[in-house]
Amino acid sequence: MDDIFQVAMLDRKNLFPNQNKNSEEKCLRNWINRYIQSIINLPSSHIGEAKRTCSDPALAMIVKIACDLDDDEIEEMGNAHNLFMSAENIQGELLEEYIAENVEDYGWVWCSGNALRAVDFCKRDGSVLLQVKNKNNTENSSSSAIRNGTKIEKWFRLKTKKNNGRPYPSYE
Repeated sequence: MDDIFQVAMLDRKNLFPNQNKNSEEKCLRNWINRYIQSIINLPSSHIGEAKRTCSDPALAMIVKIACDLDDDEIEEMGNAHNLFMSAENIQGELLEEYIAENVEDYGWVWCSGNALRAVDFCKRDGSVLLQVKNKNNTENSSSSAIRNGTKIEKWFRLKTKKNNGRPYPSYE
């Protein structure tokens, strides 16, 4: 945690999260607690949650008609889609935990619990700030915009390449 704090102080305005608390002491206390809780409650201990929102019935109708499916097939496809979405959400957190277990000896620190704004890992000396993504397309414009004007680099585990027009996974 000391290393992360030192890195945060290199660019406090951009890297230190939640500076809008009533006092610096309260801000620091919250920052420490959030980091500790994130280390205690590792992603590998999380249990997936059921979807909390409803699916759009119009989408189900479009797929049903386009693919000539019955109601049971549509329900099964919807359930499978929800399961994959849940797994993708968990996968990103598990990827960070896995990386953290393997990079400490190389001078990297896991910035768990949003310890540094938009940074998942940093070199101990702050020379490299890294945002980790599972796939090259798992980022929206707001999550990429947060890196603008910073030295935060992005790394992703999986790219999509094409062979004869067909997509395939590439781990280069």
